[in-house]
Amino acid sequence: MGALEMGLTEDELQPLVTAWRNSNPNVTEFWWDVDKTVRSAILTPGAVKCFRCAGGLVQIAARFTGKLLEIQLPSKRKIYYWQPDVRIDPATGRENITYEGTEAGRWTRIETYGPKLVENIVQATARDCLRDAMIRVADVFPDIVMHVHDEMIVEVNDEQAEDALSYMQECMGKPLPWAPGLLLRGDGYITKYYKKD
Repeated sequence: MGALEMGLTEDELQPLVTAWRNSNPNVTEFWWDVDKTVRSAILTPGAVKCFRCAGGLVQIAARFTGKLLEIQLPSKRKIYYWQPDVRIDPATGRENITYEGTEAGRWTRIETYGPKLVENIVQATARDCLRDAMIRVADVFPDIVMHVHDEMIVEVNDEQAEDALSYMQECMGKPLPWAPGLLLRGDGYITKYYKKD
């Protein structure tokens, strides 16, 4: 994550990683629950493998169809991995989850594991949160001209700017029925030209 560019040495990295993991046991447990669920799905094609998270309020499910690994998000939307497998790495002797995809512009087999899968799940879930907010905003202010990561940019006339900002913040902070307990809020600003806040 850029630690080497900030002047840290390789020897300084592992203690930082270990300290972070030790102070965030729920996150690391989530990583390995996802890893275990995905492995189980790959090894039992057709079976839906699930686990509950967020205090039992949210379910993550995985199913291997024979060609695709489907991971169902809390929103019920699915993300997919092509030709997944659990393979032994000859160099380490460990069983790794792999799938086919592109890396550096070429088609190849890619290794993954719980933490990387969770990164995909979290990013996809964040996208779903933004999607739902955009749908609500578009009902009142339909000129959404673009979105960037977790930002939505709406073009309105000067007289509507304050109302649009207030409504967008309200929409970004509304609870989602598919994510009970997820704390959401929206920040924003009014500008004549797009800029990073």
